[in-house]
Amino acid sequence: FPVTIWKDGAYGNRIKIRTSKEVGHNGHVKINGTFTVGRSHFEVDGDIDTNRVWSSVLDTINVPTNCNLEISSSSTANALYFNASLIDDVVVHGVYVSEAGASQPAQGVDVNACVFGGAVTNCEVYGCWFTAAWGFGFEAENTGGSFYGLLNVHNIVIEGVHDNYMQLSGATDWHDNIMWRWASPSQGHPDAMQGVNGHMRVWNNVVMDQPGSMYYVEANDPTGWNNSYIYNNLFLTTKQSPGSYIGVTGHD
Repeated sequence: FPVTIWKDGAYGNRIKIRTSKEVGHNGHVKINGTFTVGRSHFEVDGDIDTNRVWSSVLDTINVPTNCNLEISSSSTANALYFNASLIDDVVVHGVYVSEAGASQPAQGVDVNACVFGGAVTNCEVYGCWFTAAWGFGFEAENTGGSFYGLLNVHNIVIEGVHDNYMQLSGATDWHDNIMWRWASPSQGHPDAMQGVNGHMRVWNNVVMDQPGSMYYVEANDPTGWNNSYIYNNLFLTTKQSPGSYIGVTGHD
């Protein structure tokens, strides 16, 4: 059954969807369907230990052990979807997307694990585990702007996806994440990190075994590639070599 919420919170008073932390009532929660939020000022808290602090990318490997809210969607819709023209003051943590799409869709159709589908500001995603998507692990393509950190994504694990690990349009801090175990067959034109344009900061990430580019910029985007920093990332190949490590191209 899908879960859909169309209600705003307020600054300092977010609407909270959270798994129970009370002993005896803190079992694993599974949503068999999509989870869609169409408003701002919202928090999704699936942490087992809500006080857990993720210290570095070395600690990110333990993220799956702290996710107590599972989303498993066999439909062709995005599994965890924030869908509004403006997405403001949204925080997501402790969420495990175990399936986004039950089978391969037509080429050109992506079924993504987590999507921010509008302009984003003051948002954070951390301590999540996104897997088994017939599309991207994470997508936010309306984050462009002349500022850093409108979206902060850190300490998440993305694996077993068939297209890009992530696709962004800018104004994002992307750090201390693990992206590995890409899944065959490919869906679309898979790259590790794609579409990253102005005001991006990308650091302390581990990326492993991906057939496309490790970091791919579509330079024909009208916002342009500017004011971006890429440093201290580890690109590993154990099964296949990437098409490139860092590529800057333009295409239709």
